[in-house]
Amino acid sequence: MNIFTINNSTINPSNTKTYVQGGIQDNLKLVEVKFQTVESTGNQFLAFKWENQQGNPLNYTFWQPKPSKPIEAMGAEEKRIFLEFKVGYPMGILRQLIEVYKGKIDWDKENLSTSTFKEFADKIVALLGDSYKDKLVRIKVVYDNKGFTTLPKDPKFPFIESMDVPKEDTSIQIIEGKDVVVRPQMKGDVEIKEENPLNEAFTAPTKTDDIPF
Repeated sequence: MNIFTINNSTINPSNTKTYVQGGIQDNLKLVEVKFQTVESTGNQFLAFKWENQQGNPLNYTFWQPKPSKPIEAMGAEEKRIFLEFKVGYPMGILRQLIEVYKGKIDWDKENLSTSTFKEFADKIVALLGDSYKDKLVRIKVVYDNKGFTTLPKDPKFPFIESMDVPKEDTSIQIIEGKDVVVRPQMKGDVEIKEENPLNEAFTAPTKTDDIPF
């Protein structure tokens, strides 16, 4: 088998895309919104994909929140934490995201209260429709605890706005101590250091007592 080969499929910088980096990024276009189920686990998620003008992607995945036990069996504090942070915070992110494309919505009239995640996700996809087509936005991009770029978790702070908003009037800010916009050093990041095999060949022998000169 000939493993040492260079041909047209060999890695080439011209056809290699990197992900959108952390920070406040301009001119991002939402290109895909979809609901999916992972066949092997049955886990469900709602996925959003943006691209910048170079075609580099930014992904946001909202996984179906799964409690460690039935909600009815939770204590008051445990239930509050689950509903506020695992469910409520992502809902706030989705609200802000949707309104940048659809404008302000009377959510009490929109009837987005559902009993299943799939029904909820399908309603989100239907609500967005084609509203995001060709609309450019500005997004605050952060890193998660695995070193991947995503959207911020806290919906209390603006993270997305139309590019119609002049940069000097933006309401998006990097929150110090909360927003990680520089990729952290991860456990799997190992600096590769190779010894030059020629070093040994060009290293003079060390003089020892058993050398007769």
